Amino acid sequence: MSPAGGPAGSVWDGGVVVSALPGTSIGLEFTDPALESAVGSTLAVVEERLRAAVHSDDPLVAQAARHLVEAGGKRFRPLLAAIAAQFGTGGNGEVVQSAVVVELTHLGTLYHDDVMDEAEVRRGAPSANSRWGNSIAILVGDFLFACAATIAAGLGVEAVRIQAGTFARLVHGQLAETVGPRDADPVEHYLHVITEKTGSLIATSARFGAMYGGLPAAQVEALARYGQAMGIAFQLSDDVLDIASESVQSGKTPGTDLREGVPTLPVLYALAAQETDPSTIRLKELLGAGPVTDDRLHSEALGLLRESPALKQARETVRAYAEQARAELAPLPDVAARRALESLCAFIAHRTGPRRSSSASGCRQARSSVSWTRSSARCRSPLTRRRAWAYNASPCSANITRSNSASSVMPLGHLRPNRPTTPTDPAQCHAADCQMVQRPVSRSRRCTPRRCPGHMR
Repeated sequence: MSPAGGPAGSVWDGGVVVSALPGTSIGLEFTDPALESAVGSTLAVVEERLRAAVHSDDPLVAQAARHLVEAGGKRFRPLLAAIAAQFGTGGNGEVVQSAVVVELTHLGTLYHDDVMDEAEVRRGAPSANSRWGNSIAILVGDFLFACAATIAAGLGVEAVRIQAGTFARLVHGQLAETVGPRDADPVEHYLHVITEKTGSLIATSARFGAMYGGLPAAQVEALARYGQAMGIAFQLSDDVLDIASESVQSGKTPGTDLREGVPTLPVLYALAAQETDPSTIRLKELLGAGPVTDDRLHSEALGLLRESPALKQARETVRAYAEQARAELAPLPDVAARRALESLCAFIAHRTGPRRSSSASGCRQARSSVSWTRSSARCRSPLTRRRAWAYNASPCSANITRSNSASSVMPLGHLRPNRPTTPTDPAQCHAADCQMVQRPVSRSRRCTPRRCPGHMR
């Protein structure tokens, strides 16, 4: 376990759950120490049970089955189950076992996905298929499914029924992706695939946590709907980040899906665009030719996509699903667990914000993902140019000019809603991404504002 009480497979930093993958974050914040401790304790037990569940007397099976478990990962599905349970009785033994079921199911799909995609790397390590071959990878994935089914059987008939139904949805989603849209609308087909392949298992994670946490049926259904909408939003936000982000933010090289010919949401919106301007026509030519592997053409396509209405439309779709997830929490009590889940909605909404929202070359506030006024575009702040989350930007004095009211010209996202910051000593922070230090700072180390050790609440 980490010092904060988190699981070995994740990093817990000042109440923010951070993935074990470098440069990525789940974005879920705990403002309540009791909730953080309870969830951390549950996930620590889940981590132990995961390793025990994949034991085999056959050394090859045992080694291959431990491969991805020990590679770490976000553990988002167990995390969601643990938080959902906190609306009720908390992380009891059944909650832990159900969280293991969903994570084993997820891991099993990764073994199969890597075979189908001919992937060579998974979570920073050689994929199982590249290390042991396709046949062993497929069979080990089947073994993980069997382990999950065995644990579900111990939970009872209802757990088996839910797990089997979820697995059927996963298979249908993979089949739909494999055969393509056929006569269906490509965008609707893609959203259906994401719902079945990603949303279904995350929905089951929340459902299991709520069920075994003893919640009423209406709240169990609400959390399941939240999980599905959040799963879709997460996957679509990855689509947007693949186009719009720097590699530090997304954890991979920008345009990877574009180079591999993966039809993500921004690409599908671009191909469906009805505009007849030269940029749109040229972009459709590039995307319609299949994988963009040529470096020059790839750079051109990536640049056109970043400036296209299609990327904006994809961002709006992500935010719509994030808001849908937030709305599903309405039947739940206003407790720390709900606020933690709401913070995830806010993170997703801002995660895919535009790289550049204004012509102001030095203004951090101009990089916000929320609306701004014309006064912000005139900002000439001397701040260094770098990406900033609207959640953490501090007010820019240059944006308060030409008006007697700061609120009439300052972007709403710069007001840090419900999250006052109390920096200990801004001058001591040398993190390159720190938003509290309004001066050029050293690039010797990096952090995100919510993890900056000098600026934690």
